Amino acid sequence: MTTVHLDMREFTKKAHQMGIFARDQLPYAISRTLNDTMHKDVRPRIIGPTWESAFTVRNRGLARASIRVENSSKAKLSAGVFDALGKADLARHATGGGKTHSGTLAIPNRARVKLHARGKTPWARELDKKVPKRALRVIRGKGIFVGQGGRLHLMFSFSESAQLDKRFFFYEDFRRVSITGIGRRYPANIQRAVATAFGR
Repeated sequence: MTTVHLDMREFTKKAHQMGIFARDQLPYAISRTLNDTMHKDVRPRIIGPTWESAFTVRNRGLARASIRVENSSKAKLSAGVFDALGKADLARHATGGGKTHSGTLAIPNRARVKLHARGKTPWARELDKKVPKRALRVIRGKGIFVGQGGRLHLMFSFSESAQLDKRFFFYEDFRRVSITGIGRRYPANIQRAVATAFGR
């Protein structure tokens, strides 16, 4: 999960600037501010413009299913968003670098393997069901080939690792949007907390 660390003194200072000195109401106001910011500002930004600028969107439900919010409470003044599915190597796309695998990676040849909302057509493990056995060749250290027209055509190449470019500006957008949202939402939430405490 990605979080933003905040100096509590800044919250107290802002409350005092507003003429509010009810320290016992600060935890509620801060927690409400964090949750509002994550749900209404940060998550919509990440699953919308941030995601769409990084990836070719084939499955519009993937971002919404992947990016979830961990809520704050008065006892735990921290909140953030996290990858709930762990399927799309989002952390690696956010930093760039090598992707390793416990076995061998089968990297699709995009000229022959179609990428779409549900993944790939065909999947490497499905080739033996879709291609006649006599036409299928698995060459160790190279890849999976299909014989057609008297030639072998590469479908998947084998690799122990793959290099992923930094393309998903998750951390940058998270920090920028959360800081802006917290600053904008806190004054109304501290006023609401004090008003509620005094029954107004």
